[in-house]
Amino acid sequence: MMNVFFKGESVISMTYFIRLLAAFLAATLLSASAAAGEGLFSGFKTGGDSSPWHISADSLTYHEGQGCYSASGDVEIQGHGKRLLADFVRFCPETMEASAKGGAFLESGQDVLSADSIDLNLAGRTGTARRGEVFFHESHFHIAADQIVKTGENSYLMENAGLSTCDGENPAWKITCRSLDVTIEGYGFVKGAAFRIKGVPVLYVPFFVFPAKTKRATGLLPPAVGHSDRMGFEHTQPFFWVLGENRDATFHIRHTGERGEMFGAEYRHVFDGRSKFAARLDVLSDRKADTGSAESAENWGYDDDDFDRPNQDRYWLRAKHDQALPGGVFMKLDVDVVSDQDYLHEFKTGYHGHGDTQAYFSERFGRHIDDYNDSERISRIAFDRVWPRFGLSAEARAYDDVIQRRRSGLDETLFKLPGIRFFAVRRPLWNLPVYGETDAEFAHFYRSEGMSGTRADASARLSLPARFWDILNVEASLGLRQTVWNMENHTREGVDRGEGEFYRTVADAALHVSSELFADWALGPEGASRLTHRMAPDVSWEYAPELSQDRYPFFDSSDRVDAKNGLSYSLTHLFMLGAEKKPRDPGAAPEWETRQIGRVKMSQTWRADDAVCFSTDAESGYEECGERGFSPISLEMSAGPFQNFSATADLTWSMDGHFFTQNFGVSYTRPGWLEISAERRYSRNWSETIFSKARFQLTDRISVFARYERNLHTDENIDSGAGFGYKAQCWSVDLGYRKQGDDRRFDFKVDLAGFSDF
Repeated sequence: MMNVFFKGESVISMTYFIRLLAAFLAATLLSASAAAGEGLFSGFKTGGDSSPWHISADSLTYHEGQGCYSASGDVEIQGHGKRLLADFVRFCPETMEASAKGGAFLESGQDVLSADSIDLNLAGRTGTARRGEVFFHESHFHIAADQIVKTGENSYLMENAGLSTCDGENPAWKITCRSLDVTIEGYGFVKGAAFRIKGVPVLYVPFFVFPAKTKRATGLLPPAVGHSDRMGFEHTQPFFWVLGENRDATFHIRHTGERGEMFGAEYRHVFDGRSKFAARLDVLSDRKADTGSAESAENWGYDDDDFDRPNQDRYWLRAKHDQALPGGVFMKLDVDVVSDQDYLHEFKTGYHGHGDTQAYFSERFGRHIDDYNDSERISRIAFDRVWPRFGLSAEARAYDDVIQRRRSGLDETLFKLPGIRFFAVRRPLWNLPVYGETDAEFAHFYRSEGMSGTRADASARLSLPARFWDILNVEASLGLRQTVWNMENHTREGVDRGEGEFYRTVADAALHVSSELFADWALGPEGASRLTHRMAPDVSWEYAPELSQDRYPFFDSSDRVDAKNGLSYSLTHLFMLGAEKKPRDPGAAPEWETRQIGRVKMSQTWRADDAVCFSTDAESGYEECGERGFSPISLEMSAGPFQNFSATADLTWSMDGHFFTQNFGVSYTRPGWLEISAERRYSRNWSETIFSKARFQLTDRISVFARYERNLHTDENIDSGAGFGYKAQCWSVDLGYRKQGDDRRFDFKVDLAGFSDF
């Protein structure tokens, strides 16, 4: 056996040959298997790297007449974490042709290519690998073809190819095709494609075209299929359209057997790191309506309101936009327009449903949309400018009451146009120990039919904070608020109160006393861990006089001021467990890892007068929200003594010995084996529900899951379901059943490893 060692450029032609060979194979494998992710051997380069290469062969020859190098007999070329094995390797620098024959085996890390032979034309960047097989370890893709031909710089042809993420000679599933002609960043043309289960073809497609993009690609997305009592059979097919590097759109058709066809669209545009826009629109011409009859109400209505839903034209438009503007101004746009009060109940879950939209907007924009059961939808556009000490904002807002719009026939939509707000943050006044802050707003409210007018609202607060004995924090504050309305017409409770100006002046006072105490206990040998107890008592008194406000206009909650005259206290205990960690650098100070293992908070209020508070539900606009004396005691508790276990509880207990509310919850997770949680929620004379869900991994392959929610007050099931999952080496399946109220749903999901789920 002959061993040869090369370093740097001592034999430039052979080193160049090895690097170009590996680079070509990397490009071939990457492009021929775009679905498998990044290619093999991307670390090979054609110059600038002086790392050594090791070559061993029975013989190494230079053919002077041909100008070619050849190595034969158990050839092994190794370096840079790569290894090439073959019976024979040949390279001709003048023609830039290379070949490896006799069980060519190329390895990079855990990725492997094997082929009977490889012929390359490095000048033309073409080549052929015969009877090649590729394995990508990270994605676990197996790709095999009778012939892989690189026909151009970015074009490839594969004959009799097969792809799977399953191991073994007879994989559980495999995708095969007679030929695949693909151009990277272009399209692929497939002939004779078949999806096979254990070698048996179950789906055949004679010809299809797909986008071969390494970036985002236009094309069909995985479909969604389901069945429920209200919808019947459902099939949703989305189509993704790339409009540019920073813009794209999705269109979908949702077929429902009972309700008809729904058409949806989504548009996304990212302008820069701070500026972005997203909008979604869904439209349905519903075959069913809640006309008020007992049958239609039961089948197509919802019983959380007393209103019918006779319309069949149904839609939901929602959008958000963040935009950084010149001068430090920032714009935010929120749009939320829905056809009827039942739409978001109907499409609370699923593709483009309320939950999906809520999660998307919260993640992308950090802002929520109104709850699915809120019949008043708010749309707004706001411009904000914030300085270190001041802030200025201007907004336009629309309050769309869906029920009122559908039923009255009058356009009484309330617009806040404009609303201008100025505020000054809390800061010391001159050199005094007094702090001041202000907040002022001017708003014009408009209805095409109904009450309209303007409102100017300004408030100021002076605070005097002090600290005694380095342990007690005391703060006294006084506030003054002045509100002026100028009404074009003013109607309250059916009484026309005319036009003109209305004035309101309110003063309030507050006293706040708080402290914070700590205690540490060393635990374990040499104090390797410690327990910290933090106790925070808090006492506050607030006063605001009770005013007769029936004569004042009402546009939003800022038009009402709640009366206050009471003393509140709270006592919070926090328990933290810290453990010493080994420092990363020898000789460095030890690091501590701390987690909260317990929290207890008790609070209560004593009212000097009967409290009357503003309420949108009360007929007069007010309701009694507390009697003179002590309020119920509120107790909040949470515990996490173990890494994967947590328990929570919150209670309110009245002074006459009754619980108003009792809520308890526990959860335990053992990663890869068990997830379980349970809750009990109780409100006196109102509701009592229990909820639990669990998922058990019975074996390495089989798991079961279940959920159950019941209203014990009405003795009715709210939500229940169960199912099982089976996970093999390269595929998995979930089958589940769910019943919510009168609606029953079956879910079936198949996941092929390496592909999207169906």
